[in-house]
Amino acid sequence: MSLLNAFGHFFTECWSYRYSDETMTWDQARAWCRAYHGDLVTMKNQEEIDHLKTLLVPRGGRYWIGIRKIDNNWKRVDTNEPVTNEDTNWGRREPNNYRDPSNPNRKEDCVEWLYWKWNDLWCGSNHYALCYTASCQRHSCVHGECVETVPGHRCQCTEGFDGDKCQHVNAEPELTSPPKGDISCTGMDGDFAFDSLCRYSCEEGYELSDPEPLRCTATRNWSHPPPTCEAVQCPGPPHLSNGTVSCGDDPATRFSYGNNCTFSCQDGFELQGVVSMACTHSGEWNAAPPTCEGVKADQMERNDSKEFQFGARSLTFTVAVLILDFTVFAFICVIFVLFILHFVCSAVFFKSYIRLC
Repeated sequence: MSLLNAFGHFFTECWSYRYSDETMTWDQARAWCRAYHGDLVTMKNQEEIDHLKTLLVPRGGRYWIGIRKIDNNWKRVDTNEPVTNEDTNWGRREPNNYRDPSNPNRKEDCVEWLYWKWNDLWCGSNHYALCYTASCQRHSCVHGECVETVPGHRCQCTEGFDGDKCQHVNAEPELTSPPKGDISCTGMDGDFAFDSLCRYSCEEGYELSDPEPLRCTATRNWSHPPPTCEAVQCPGPPHLSNGTVSCGDDPATRFSYGNNCTFSCQDGFELQGVVSMACTHSGEWNAAPPTCEGVKADQMERNDSKEFQFGARSLTFTVAVLILDFTVFAFICVIFVLFILHFVCSAVFFKSYIRLC
């Protein structure tokens, strides 16, 4: 067997052509071609014909091709499409359905390629098989129709897709991580390609407004709006009888993760428990709420007694200070008087002494 393939190996993205080294009937030729995952050549356009002529002219010969009369119409056996006048390559005065006088029941229902033209012929004749393997394979076009060209193919993409294999459909807008969160996208053809999934996550103390992942659709849109990371909310603290609770002025964050509530009691009541408690990432307060308990009578009397004793001590201290100040003042006055008397007496004595002299 020989292999004609000017564009690479047999199983590639380009068309490959193969012919047999032995002659056979039309049915045998088709079976031989299909055994190699192809079919008889059907010559869909002039470009393919010219290409085959370039490959086969040096060899010459007569070849079976994949055109056959079915229900009295000429059709391509690989697609079952009828052959039209615009895409035929019949030779002169063909097809003529020539009947051999020696065997008039032989109908010319098959086609050979003779001198680069089509010729209808009895299917039991023996000629070489001319096969092809199409460029279009099962996964040639991910989201589109594979259109055979010579010597390859092109993908006619479904609306919304692009790329050489119709594998791309970038959703708009491109997603970004939300505040207090992160995003992770996975897809066979890229993070924001068709059918890719984007999953969101939030930092500790925050939760997603919508946990469902986003999917890139064929319309270039995401399946739904991206979520946000919202702070975990704790239940509102219970009412504090005979006291007040302060959790801030913003209604949106009063009971949110990380916020504190403080407690205080009215006069005559004493706080039993914590002074403040914080909302944790699990949505629970970090302590039990306190209560305001009334102060008992004997405790109030003890408090009054302590205040009285403290007042008495304060008064005693004040009187003592005043007495001390008065004593010091009196002492100074006495010293001053004694000094004056001493001075006067000294002067009188001095005068008396002069007179005696």
